[in-house]
Amino acid sequence: MLLVEDTFIVADELGNALRRLDCAVVGPFASVDEARPAAMSEPLDLALLDINLDGEPVYPIAMQLLERQIPFVFLTGYSGEAIDGLFRGFPRLTKPFGPAELQAAMRAALSER
Repeated sequence: MLLVEDTFIVADELGNALRRLDCAVVGPFASVDEARPAAMSEPLDLALLDINLDGEPVYPIAMQLLERQIPFVFLTGYSGEAIDGLFRGFPRLTKPFGPAELQAAMRAALSER
């Protein structure tokens, strides 16, 4: 599970929640540059991607994952209209969200694989 999230406390909480679900977490990464090597080469089943990484969009990582056919879920505080048109149809969780919502989004993304 690739985790790309730039807010430390959110990344820490998500990482802990994922480990409680027996997920092996790769990351967290706080920028596109940090996440790029893992997105290109790590064995991944799924990714959680914060859309806005300190003002930088996560879309280059999403494109790499698409090329590798790895499903992902966007994490955002933005409405759907704020998401780049190419990515509006992909699963997303609106912050804040709880464990049940996280699990449901992960299952949905994996089932679309």
